[in-house]
Order: sequence, then structure tokens, then C-alpha cells
Amino acid sequence: MALRNEETLLGVIMIYRQEVRLFSDRQVALLRSFAAQAVIAMENARLISEQREALEQQTATAEVLQVINSSPGNLAPVFDAMLDKAMRLCEAAFGGLVMFKGTATAGSRCVVFRQNWPTLWGGPSSYIPKARRIGCGAAKHIIHIADIATITPDVPSPGLIAMLELGNARTCLWGGLYKDGVALGYFVFYRTEVRPFSDRQIALVENFARRR
Repeated sequence: MALRNEETLLGVIMIYRQEVRLFSDRQVALLRSFAAQAVIAMENARLISEQREALEQQTATAEVLQVINSSPGNLAPVFDAMLDKAMRLCEAAFGGLVMFKGTATAGSRCVVFRQNWPTLWGGPSSYIPKARRIGCGAAKHIIHIADIATITPDVPSPGLIAMLELGNARTCLWGGLYKDGVALGYFVFYRTEVRPFSDRQIALVENFARRR
């Protein structure tokens, strides 16, 4: 029996007999009723999960705004708060905030990091050589790669290869920081398994990037 929400197939319920004996109309109707109840339960669980996630993101945004208001002119606690909230809500294994040194082509510096980022780049104050830098293109505010391993043969970026081989990174998400069309840096988050970030998580990173 198919479990459907309008035109979307959610799953199936299957029952078997070990002898040739058709199920009665009453039994088929009962199974159809169970399938309908299962769809309702699944939809309710999805809505509750979405509401919880939306509330968590609203709370995180409010907390970041509070830090911004309480730290005028001091970016360090703001960046720390943004990265902490985004890391947790995006369920990322590690990540960082990278700022360009003057321009996007002049090199970059990791100013905030979490988890095993220091073992890859040498610490928060180390400048990342231009050849190893990874970031957002001039026309893209978000770059989302579902599996780094599938693109490195065609896109031999030393930075991506380092993240793959040294950090076991598989899925990554960059959110570019721009002002008046000029790239200032980017947030970057990695997962060590192939698991794309959700639309809500991408929107959260975009929102935090706008609040740089």
C-alpha cells in the first residue's frame, strides 16, 4: 500500500501471506486506513521538525544581533557568535571565517575557526597562500558542493584536495561576504560525510553573511 502525500510517494506498507489466499476487502480497507494515518503522522513530524528548526534559526539570529548591539566596533565576538551558531545549526564538522587580505586576489586569512581547522591551516592567524585559497567566485554568494571527491579530478584545487585528504571533508558550503559588490571574505563549513546542506541551512548562512 503506497504512502502518498498528494503526488509525493513517501513509502509503502507491504504485507505477505505464505499461501495463495487473497486479502479480503475489509482487510484492504484496514491497510488503506493505516496508510492514511501513517501519512498524517509523517506529515505532522515533518511540520514539527520544520517549526523547531525555524525557531532555532530565529533564536540564533536574535542572539547574534544581541552580540552585535553589545559589541559596537568589535567584530571578534560577532564573528565568534555567528560561526558558533551556524556550525551548530548547519551540523558541520568544522568550519571557519576567512577574510581576504585587501582583495580577493591578494591572499586570505582565517580569522575564526572551529574543530580541526588549525591542523589544516596552521591556526587562526596564518595566511592561506593564494594557490591553496578556496572561496566564492566574484558572481556567487553561495557555493555548495555535495561531494568534494567527485569534483577534484576535474577541478584540481589544492585547497579542496587538502580538505579532502587532510580533513576528510566531503560536503562543503561557502557563504560569501560582500559589500557594495566587493568580496570581503567568506564563511565555510564542511561535513565529513556526503550529506548536502538543506535549503534552510543555506539560507541561514546567507543571512549571517549579510550581517557581517
